[in-house]
Amino acid sequence: MHAVVRHVRREFADGGGSHEVTVDTGPTEMGYRWLRYTLFATNVIVWLLGLALLVIGCLLVVDKDVKEVTQNFDIFDNYRVAAVFTLVLGICLFCVGFLGCCGALFLNWFLLLAYIMSMAVFVVLEFTVMGLVWKHANVHELEEQVSEAFRKLILKSRNGVYVVERFLDRLQQDLECCGGRGPDDYTLLEMDRTAGCFYYASSEVLAYSKGCGEAVSDFLMRKSLAIGLVCLFILLLELFAVGSAVYLYLDKRKKKATPV
Repeated sequence: MHAVVRHVRREFADGGGSHEVTVDTGPTEMGYRWLRYTLFATNVIVWLLGLALLVIGCLLVVDKDVKEVTQNFDIFDNYRVAAVFTLVLGICLFCVGFLGCCGALFLNWFLLLAYIMSMAVFVVLEFTVMGLVWKHANVHELEEQVSEAFRKLILKSRNGVYVVERFLDRLQQDLECCGGRGPDDYTLLEMDRTAGCFYYASSEVLAYSKGCGEAVSDFLMRKSLAIGLVCLFILLLELFAVGSAVYLYLDKRKKKATPV
């Protein structure tokens, strides 16, 4: 962003002549306006992200499929905590995005300062969460936990509970898997494989060979790259927003302190 340089000729009262003084008046009007509008648009995206998290949080609370999964899998029994956390995060981003929009629109130094501090806290928290996830993420451990959860679910279905059998079949069909660690889980438990373990191929009935624990971990690994790229984009967006807000705040304070 180019600065506007203005040359001012000042006359001295004692008759000592005059000389030209160079005054830096800050960024160009067009560049300054571009920065404000970009900050406004960035915070609209943050505001929409907060709205999306609010919707996701509400779905986690009321969605019947999510409730069915959590009722049958003990490892997901803390989903209500995750739902509440998602709702709180969505509300915070919703408010911060609105605050940033107002700060960029009205160029109020107090709003800009409050926005900078709030967004800086979010960025630090996001870096912390990303570091913890990177440190403690263990695909093998997740696969073992999911496999064991499926084995427990198979044991429940042995009692002839229709709801559990239907849920297990649908899950195995969707994930294209059979058993926790594989089809042998049914053999070890002295049970017949359920309908969800089979599929048709060339007029022949075949059984899935992959265990559902492995299928879940593979699914998460396939989605992890896309999720990581989205998180990186959001983080860069927030860093840009903080930098722009800091520039506007300092420029606003400078203009306020400098007499015209």
